[in-house]
Amino acid sequence: MTSPPKLIDVATLPGFRRPYDHGMLTVSGRTFYPFAPKAEHVASGDIINALVRLPRYYGHTQRFYSVAEHTLLMHELSHMEYFTPSEWHAYHEREQPCDATTLRLYVMLHDAAEAYCGDMIAPIKNGLGPLFAEYIEAPIFRVICERFSLPPQLPDYVAWLDRKALTIERASRLFPRRGSDGDLWSRIDSQIEHGVHDYEGIAKRMIPCWPPSPMDLVERFDSIVRATTSTRRSPDTPT
Repeated sequence: MTSPPKLIDVATLPGFRRPYDHGMLTVSGRTFYPFAPKAEHVASGDIINALVRLPRYYGHTQRFYSVAEHTLLMHELSHMEYFTPSEWHAYHEREQPCDATTLRLYVMLHDAAEAYCGDMIAPIKNGLGPLFAEYIEAPIFRVICERFSLPPQLPDYVAWLDRKALTIERASRLFPRRGSDGDLWSRIDSQIEHGVHDYEGIAKRMIPCWPPSPMDLVERFDSIVRATTSTRRSPDTPT
């Protein structure tokens, strides 16, 4: 049996030098260091600007579909019957770990780290194991949570809602007709065909044929983040 590949410490890669030699300039003029992230370098405006322009699925959709649009889809789902936080926790017989407003802020920020490290598709992320998820993405997500005064653990509800959004995206016109290989897509296609929800009907209502304008997405995303943060705490809302 072949032994698993040895985990590579990114700090030992040739030419890595020091973490602070690897900074990125954001649209706000800040410098963000992906290998040494800090909460004071995080800004909601930078996150929103990037996610609006960042393609989901590496751009392999039949029209441009951004990570921001995916996030807004999840936020809308969180208000729909069968998909609300209270109904999910009641169905799974669990207590909500936090109030619904906080859960929806997690929804808006669940992919925020991708503003600083990109939206890596699951086959590559899973193939790399902890190299990307634990060494790069998770530390960035932690400082984003710190900036917004959130515990760094993503609630199970948000991960579940993310999978529901994936199913709705699959049922939409973003992709060619179903029938691709792969266990994941086969399971999702089976949910679409035989599940209790009308995923295709939801997709038609919630995912338009043409992408919204970037400015519209920026305004919608920003207003929701500001509303949820101001509801939770009024001073020092991140900008």
